[in-house]
Amino acid sequence: MKKNLALIIAIITISSLAGFGVVQAKGQDNDNFKGKAHSQKINIETPKDFNENFPMASREDETALKNESNLKTVITKGSNMIDMRLNALNRAKTSINKSKLSANQKTSLIAMIDENINGLTNLKTKLVAETDLALAKADLSSMFTDYRIYGVFMPKLNALRIIDMNSNNLDKIQTTTFTNYQTKIDALKASNGDAALIAKMEAGLAKAKTDASKTSSLISSTMIKAQNLKPADYPTQSKTILKDIKNNLKTIHNDFKLIRTDLGIKGRVNVMTK
Repeated sequence: MKKNLALIIAIITISSLAGFGVVQAKGQDNDNFKGKAHSQKINIETPKDFNENFPMASREDETALKNESNLKTVITKGSNMIDMRLNALNRAKTSINKSKLSANQKTSLIAMIDENINGLTNLKTKLVAETDLALAKADLSSMFTDYRIYGVFMPKLNALRIIDMNSNNLDKIQTTTFTNYQTKIDALKASNGDAALIAKMEAGLAKAKTDASKTSSLISSTMIKAQNLKPADYPTQSKTILKDIKNNLKTIHNDFKLIRTDLGIKGRVNVMTK
């Protein structure tokens, strides 16, 4: 029972916007459970498997390109920038396919990626065929205004992925952990167990269910906030929205710790998430 609880409770640690990685720490003993706890630091900006070291050309200033007077240069730079974004999207797609998300969650996220891949692919085809400088610049400007891959889409995609992970973890807690915990309470009652302990466990479970319900609502509202993020929000509004999402994820992380405490689970015991 306790080992099952340990494997199900997930604590996702949100890092600063600068870092992403996996760390390991020793977990405290939970009666018969011993071992290592794994916590994943997650960044809603650019996780390593989504974005490697892109050349500086990928970060060309939009204004500099607007001032470019050579058609061939605009087409060449624009094509390279689109290719870099396509590569980033395809890496993200591979990463999501390898993740532990549900089939439906993967399908939803990959559909978003494919929509951007198709749009950028068509944009590149149009760009390389241009014979007019103004039209080529307009095509290139569309890469920023209509897609905004680095500034908006990639952070949005990763935020949705993290939210899905949180949702899955909470679902396991509500459907499995709580059920098993109630079973243990019922068994104690049937064997005329310690009344004080039973009362304490019942109170803890009730509190955990209340906290889980609150967490569920926050996960839902955060999901909507991330889903509604769009390229036109860049830069001011998108930064505010992403900051709000990050703060909500921190709160959700703390909620998982609170639920663990409600149920009397000691130590930083959780599963590895991907």
